[in-house]
Amino acid sequence: SLQYLLLGIAIAEDEQSEKNILPVRFPATDDFTDRTLSPRMQRLTKLSRVMQYAGILYGNSGNYEKAVYYFKKAIPLAEEAENLRVLSITYTTLGRTYGSQKKQDSALLCLQSAYNYAIKADYNRYVGSILLNMGRVYLAQGKQDSAKAYFHRSLFESNEHNYYRGVVASN
Repeated sequence: SLQYLLLGIAIAEDEQSEKNILPVRFPATDDFTDRTLSPRMQRLTKLSRVMQYAGILYGNSGNYEKAVYYFKKAIPLAEEAENLRVLSITYTTLGRTYGSQKKQDSALLCLQSAYNYAIKADYNRYVGSILLNMGRVYLAQGKQDSAKAYFHRSLFESNEHNYYRGVVASN
């Protein structure tokens, strides 16, 4: 997986790859692609997303330092591309990573940013997941009432937006 992600990063870092961007007549493959944007903005969005995937891969393997490195590289790219959805999902995964490292204050700051970007973008698909992770942070801090409130909000939002994984996890 890492080899393919590194190859994807190399391709997306190459400005010449903008010549190979699919035109608007081709449907988007995910919630983060907007083919109406300039080739540069589409490339930056993809580069940010691949960096985020690399962060997820490193986080899943327990290498949190590298995970944070890739998330922090992804964020300015998403900012430049003005892709609020990518910013939301990247801050979500960065917040989860900080939570895994027991850096609860950093986790909350990232998760609040993720929530703010999701609301600003009207991108509700993962709001339940964001709230669930905020609840987990509060639980780790021993703030059971706050955790319970976030778990309830997560359950409601996940159910509202058909995010069944969030329904199960927050329940």
